[in-house]
Amino acid sequence: MLDNQIPLYTAAASQAIDVDAVQTTAQGGLGIESFELMNRAADYALACLCQRWPDAQGFSLFCGKGNNAGDGYLMAAMALQLGMQVQIFAVVDPQVLTGNALRAYEHCVALGLAIEDHHAPVAPIKYSIVVDALLGTGFSPPLREEMAEAINRINANKGDVLSLDLPSGVSADKGLCGEDLNKSISASVTVSLITYKVGLHTGAAIAARGDLLVTDLGVPAHIFDRHPSIPLLQWSPSRLTTAGVNTHKSRQGHVLVVGGDVGMGGAVLMAAEAAFRAGAGLVTIATRPEHRSGLLARLPEAMWVDPESERFDLVAQGCDAAVLGPGLGRLPWGLTLLKRVLSLPCPKILDADALYWLAVEREVKDLCAASSEPLFITPHSAEVARLLDCPVFDVESDRMAATGLLAERYHCFGVLKGPGSVLFAGQDLAICAQGNAGMATAGMGDVLSGIAGALVAEVAAKGETDLAALNHAFQSAVLWHSAAADLAAIELGQRSLMATDVISFLSKSGQNFLAR
Repeated sequence: MLDNQIPLYTAAASQAIDVDAVQTTAQGGLGIESFELMNRAADYALACLCQRWPDAQGFSLFCGKGNNAGDGYLMAAMALQLGMQVQIFAVVDPQVLTGNALRAYEHCVALGLAIEDHHAPVAPIKYSIVVDALLGTGFSPPLREEMAEAINRINANKGDVLSLDLPSGVSADKGLCGEDLNKSISASVTVSLITYKVGLHTGAAIAARGDLLVTDLGVPAHIFDRHPSIPLLQWSPSRLTTAGVNTHKSRQGHVLVVGGDVGMGGAVLMAAEAAFRAGAGLVTIATRPEHRSGLLARLPEAMWVDPESERFDLVAQGCDAAVLGPGLGRLPWGLTLLKRVLSLPCPKILDADALYWLAVEREVKDLCAASSEPLFITPHSAEVARLLDCPVFDVESDRMAATGLLAERYHCFGVLKGPGSVLFAGQDLAICAQGNAGMATAGMGDVLSGIAGALVAEVAAKGETDLAALNHAFQSAVLWHSAAADLAAIELGQRSLMATDVISFLSKSGQNFLAR
C-alpha cells in the first residue's frame, strides 16, 4: 500500500477477506475461529464506545440477524461484565438466528440479559447512547420494513449513535442509494471492522457515518493484498514534479483558458490565476473583449486574445492544454467558440458550460469523439445526470456506476465532484480523501479546471503522450485542489470559504500537507 492511499473494498471483497482471516496459519490466516474474530470486533467496538463517552453508564442496542447482530450481542455481554447497563432490542426474531449470531445471542441469554422485542408494545429507549447492530456488510438495498422502522426510531431518539461496521441502510458498495437514499442511521461514530468499505467514502454516506474508526482486528496485510480494491487517494506534495534548474516558461506548459461570456469574466480569471499558482509557465485567456481591462488589472501575468480575431488560431495552436467552459455560457457565442477549439491538438479539460454543450449538442459530442487528444471532464452530479440523461437521484444512488457510464459513453477521464469525489479512467476508479462542504460555492470548479490545466499542460509540454501520466496529473489536480480547500477551511472556516481562497492556499498545500 502506498503512503498516500488506502485500499477500499466492496462487500464481496470484505466478506472474502473475513473468510481468509480465519484460515489456518499454514494457509496464511490467523488460525482462530470466526467466533473469536467476532469477539475481537465486539471488544474493539466497546472500547471505542467507552473512550468516546467515558461517563456512559449504559447503552441501548438494536440487533438484526447476521454477524453484525452477533457483534452487538457480544458487545452487550462484555459491557455487562464491565458493570454497564444494556437494553437490547431484537428487531429480528432471535429464533431465526444461525451460526455465530445465534451463539452470541445465547451467550447474552445465559448471562441473564433481557431481550426486548422491537415489535412488541414499544418500550422507550432508556439510554442516550444507541448501538446500531442492525445491518452490516451483507446489506443490499432496499430496506425491509422492520429495519426502516427501527432506523426511524433510532434517528428520532435524542442521543448519540455508534454504528457497527456501517450505519444501517448504507451499502458497502454504493453508500446511500436507491429508495434508501435518505433512510439510513445517522451515526455519531462508525466502527468499521477489518476493511475500509467503498460505500463509506463517497456521497451522502460520508455524513451518515459520522466519525469513522477502522480496525483490521489483527488480520495480516498479505490477506488484504489478495483481493481487489479501489484506492482512497490522499494528497501528497510528492505528486508534484520538481522543475529543473535549466527550465523555462515554455517547458512548464502553456494553458489556454476559454470562456467568459458577458457578465462571467470572473470565471476565466479564476481558472487562469489557479493555473499560474499551480505552476503553469504561460496562460492565455480567450474571452470577450469587454473583460480585457479587468483581467489585465487583476492578473497582468496572463496574456489575452480575442477569440474572434485571426490571431486566435495561431495562439491556440501553441498551447499544451486547453481549459474549456468557465463562464462559457449557453448562448450561440459560447457554442461557436467551443466547437472551434475542440479541434486543437492538445489535451482538453471540459468544465461548466462546456459540459452543458457536450450533453445537449450532437456536434460537440462528435467533435470530442473524433479527437485523438485526451479529454478530461469535471462534472458535479447534476451535470452527470444531464450527460447520462437520467435523474440526479440515479447518479447519487450509485456514484461509482455513474462514472463508469461516463467513461464508456464519452471515452474520457474525469472526476464526479462532491463528497468523496470519484476519479475515473476508463473503468479504473479512485476516491479523493480530501474536501469539505465549504467548497459548495461559486467559482470552485473554475479553480479546479485551472489547476488541472496547469498540471496536464506541464506533462504535455515535455512531449509526454502517455495517458497514465496525463491522468496522474489530472488526479493530482483534484487532490491538490481539495487539500488546499481543507487548509483554507481550517484557517477561515467552511462558511467563509471562497474559491479564490483556495488559490491562495495552493502554495502552502503544495509544500506540506498532512492528509487527514
